[in-house]
Amino acid sequence: MENGEKYLYAKFKLDSKLKVMENLILSEDRSTVDKWTGKRQVGKKPKQTETENEPRSSFEKVEKDFESDISVFQVTVPFIMRYLPFIWRLFDDRSIRQVFAKRGERLEKGEFQLYRVSIDQMASIAQRLEESKAIGSGINSIPSLFMMGLMSAYDVFLSQLIRCIFVACPEFLSSSERNISLKDLVEIGSIEAGNDNRK
Repeated sequence: MENGEKYLYAKFKLDSKLKVMENLILSEDRSTVDKWTGKRQVGKKPKQTETENEPRSSFEKVEKDFESDISVFQVTVPFIMRYLPFIWRLFDDRSIRQVFAKRGERLEKGEFQLYRVSIDQMASIAQRLEESKAIGSGINSIPSLFMMGLMSAYDVFLSQLIRCIFVACPEFLSSSERNISLKDLVEIGSIEAGNDNRK
């Protein structure tokens, strides 16, 4: 605190190649910031009472876990989908254009840059173009991977919810017990055949 004013200090560790933020520390205490070695700081959560920390019932815990999983998707998915194309462009610039810049001769500069390189570089450049194409295909398939993750989170939620129901009301299990003999299973043959027999 200087002159009665409070300050917030921020210290950034920059990536040596990209010159962008790698890690940071925030503190009102200047000495804490000065001692920082560049490692990511994991903030400690404030202590909570047992009633705040633990849900009152298993149902509430299942709900909170599911809500937490979904909120992670809500924050992460838009972030990743927004920045992945930019990261892909950075990769292409470093992997393809800069190869021409280092190994070739620049003939034009400005918004469009024209280079020429020895034809011996063709195999290396073709490989880099294939890598870029594969990354593009991977980026296009990411939404379906996120959808699978959401379905998996819902599957976990549903199984935990069913478990809670049976723990809270065990009579549901005993009333649903039904034995099916091997003979009955063989006679049914398939689900479709079983459905036909019921009609």
